[in-house]
Amino acid sequence: MILFVILVGILAVLAALRTDLVRIGPSSVTLPEQALRLSVTWYRLGDIDPEHDYYRFWIHVQNRVDSDSIVPYAIVVNISAREGETLGGWLPMAGDHDRTQRVQWPLDDSSTVLSLDLPAGYVNRADGTAYFMWNVQGERGLSSQAIFRDGADFLVDSVRFPENATMEAHISVLLTWYYTNPFQAYPVASQTGTATCRYVPDPGSEGSRPYSACE
Repeated sequence: MILFVILVGILAVLAALRTDLVRIGPSSVTLPEQALRLSVTWYRLGDIDPEHDYYRFWIHVQNRVDSDSIVPYAIVVNISAREGETLGGWLPMAGDHDRTQRVQWPLDDSSTVLSLDLPAGYVNRADGTAYFMWNVQGERGLSSQAIFRDGADFLVDSVRFPENATMEAHISVLLTWYYTNPFQAYPVASQTGTATCRYVPDPGSEGSRPYSACE
């Protein structure tokens, strides 16, 4: 009988830890002012479409918290393009990814490639005519892991705008850090970042392929 009571007590404690009813670490932490660093670069693509211009957007999120126990566990990345239309080529792809992954992505038809570090975790995506969103979660079901350590990349390979129209896109990121230990993981802090991309093409510049960092 005593062993049964002890066993029930242990199971109750483990259940409380697993569901975060009991937390054995800090309830919140104070992050450095720039714990999240967001950088976005746009690229104009070569095309033979006389009615549209095409652009690629590379989003890099850097984690500047140096800790083994306070780690990125969830992120929401939004890109909205006024007058634009998202066409395809999104990374990371939707689905469950049990580890981070590095991929090489060519820039147009040149020999230059982007080296992209894609996050782990479960990736949900939503998209419309002029917007795209990723929602990446490290905690899902019985699986639990940091989605990245130092940084992660997101890519929209093709967004179409009317020919010679002003390209304008807005990017926002919400990154959430979790406290982790061998028994549980739970959110303790979050931070946001934003960037705006804007470019006014010159008439007759259809063959050029400029690129620039966003502000």
